[in-house]
Amino acid sequence: WVKQKCETFDPENNKVVTDGGELTYGMLLVTPGIKLHFDRVKGLIPTLGKNGVCSNYSFTTAPFTKQFAESTKKGTFIFTSPATPIKCGGAPLKAAYLIDDLSRRLGNRDSQNFKFCAGGIACFGVPYYRGPLE
Repeated sequence: WVKQKCETFDPENNKVVTDGGELTYGMLLVTPGIKLHFDRVKGLIPTLGKNGVCSNYSFTTAPFTKQFAESTKKGTFIFTSPATPIKCGGAPLKAAYLIDDLSRRLGNRDSQNFKFCAGGIACFGVPYYRGPLE
């Protein structure tokens, strides 16, 4: 198992160039990781994990999501999903549904609005599931 950053693929020669050198292969399995860049969103870092700004993609800020949802009695929850691929395409919808359920159980749902803002052309990319979710 090679955990190195891939620089280039050369499938014609069964070769990969990594930040650690060249590797040859008979069969290649690539598992690209996704690196989060919260710093690329102006003003996000100082407010992430407070002021109602949540991200479930950070171990340090994910617990704030539930705390915020439990303490918010009224207002608008805005859930976003980017147009680009993410670790789990259904995660933003799952968060919306879980917080909707929590709000109902706490008796707050009638005084809350939920908005789901999808950056793509639909709220979910798999057509089979898209219909029931929309």
